[in-house]
Amino acid sequence: GAVTATESNQTQPQLVVDGDLERADEAVDYDAEQLGDDPAAGDGGRTILGRFRPSDRARLHSALVVLILAAALVLGSGLRVDSMRHKHGLHTDEALSYVTATGHLGAFETGAGEPRGRWVPAAQWQALWHPQALLDFRQIARDLGEYGIHPALYFLLLHAWVSVLGVSFWSGPLLNLFIDIATGAALFGLARRLFHDALPAALVALVWALSPAVRLTSSMALMYPLLALFAVLFVWLLLIVSDRRGPPRRRLLVLALLTLATAGRMLTQYQFVLIVAGGALLALATLLRVDWRRCLQAMAAMIAGLLITVLAQPGIYRQFRREQAGPHAPFSVLAFFDKVDAAAASIFDFFGLDRAWFRRPIAR
Repeated sequence: GAVTATESNQTQPQLVVDGDLERADEAVDYDAEQLGDDPAAGDGGRTILGRFRPSDRARLHSALVVLILAAALVLGSGLRVDSMRHKHGLHTDEALSYVTATGHLGAFETGAGEPRGRWVPAAQWQALWHPQALLDFRQIARDLGEYGIHPALYFLLLHAWVSVLGVSFWSGPLLNLFIDIATGAALFGLARRLFHDALPAALVALVWALSPAVRLTSSMALMYPLLALFAVLFVWLLLIVSDRRGPPRRRLLVLALLTLATAGRMLTQYQFVLIVAGGALLALATLLRVDWRRCLQAMAAMIAGLLITVLAQPGIYRQFRREQAGPHAPFSVLAFFDKVDAAAASIFDFFGLDRAWFRRPIAR
């Protein structure tokens, strides 16, 4: 009896919970296989996969994950390519994105012979969609600081993209396709950390790939797909840093990535500062009493990202002043409920649901 107990102790896997995602997931999968449970289905695992042996259940679980991820990649990419094939025009904001990305924003805003406020031959617009100079990142950032209200990162990325492929109706959407693939992968990692299982995480990636609202946004040359990518990365890294079970093994690397994710998101859209504020509150709530040093490290990483934004984007103060000086509608209760309606409608649009039943009571 003593010998058996000793052998059992030697072969039993030991789990050191240190906040590391992959090691925790491996332990969950191992325990599920030993006990005959399906970690993807909770209590229902015994009825759905309970007819299979533990080893077969594990293989079936992995196969389902691979199948769902492959479906997300193939179907999501196919739907976006189909949208590109049927794209025969540009939204006004898209046209300005290409004007900015090719280094012509300054000339366009000053009106120095540019096609603004008057009918001109199409060739004059097309001339604004060809890069003025290859990889002229400084000019693009300087023009945005002088005349625009947006940060420069997406336009710099779009500039490098069209410098290689040229400007066409599908140039921006094709770039967004690859950004959406990266966002789906990041969502899979984030959801796997939250659910501690790859199967529901794969379903999250599938919903993202097939969402009509995401596909509509991806079909235009705008910064919002890049915005979503940095938002997912920021939340994922913040959850790793704020894990109460302990710091990650590569603590400095994770903190550096959190800094870059913060800077990247701020250099894509300034309104991300609201998400940074929420992240700071999350770090304070989860870590201040448990590990105040790690809490300060998380806060320092986010502040460093904000400082990088200020240093990297010229004219950022002028951009904020320009935005404040622009026309703003006065506050009203009706306008407030219109914004609530639009926010709720975006959720229905994301899942492709009919929202007529929801909008009718508000319209009354």
